[in-house]
Amino acid sequence: MRVIRAYDLCYPEGVLRGDDVYVEIGACRGKFLLKSELLNDLNTYHLIEPQKDLCASLHNRFPQPHVRIHNLAIDDRDGVGNFAVVKDAPESSSFYQNGKDQTIETQTLETWMDRENIDHIRFLAMNCEQSEYDIIRHSGLVDVDFVAIEFHPGKSGIDTAGFLKYRLPNFETLAMFRQGEPYNVWLGKNRNA
Repeated sequence: MRVIRAYDLCYPEGVLRGDDVYVEIGACRGKFLLKSELLNDLNTYHLIEPQKDLCASLHNRFPQPHVRIHNLAIDDRDGVGNFAVVKDAPESSSFYQNGKDQTIETQTLETWMDRENIDHIRFLAMNCEQSEYDIIRHSGLVDVDFVAIEFHPGKSGIDTAGFLKYRLPNFETLAMFRQGEPYNVWLGKNRNA
């Protein structure tokens, strides 16, 4: 399987086949989806972004009816959380950084999928500034076939390979980029898919 790198993530060639669901957590301005060859009229796309101004940008970039924009944060709990936008990097925000605080709605991946009537995700992309650890600890991604994640071991101190082995044992590693660096990218396939 050929792996294609685009912007700050990667994906397996031909991953979306038509009538599939694509979900991106931490969509920012949609750069990954734009740079990849994944966007077409055959699938449904959900872009999740907690920052309201970035969601407005996403609405402008993706006016297609099969692309849905969601202003919330996926996390390990349902409710609200204090979210920080980094002063020096306004496209970067998380529950783990210092910056201008705002309150944001949080949902677990399972709650969000239930509310959106999604029972299966073909491809999940995540770049959510350390929240990937909480999402995976809570979820296990059982209803996901393929996932690409930018991990943040430089900020979290968590070893990516060890975390994956323990938390996602049903996933096979298809690619790992930038190992040993502050940010690394992992692409995995659910063995049960």
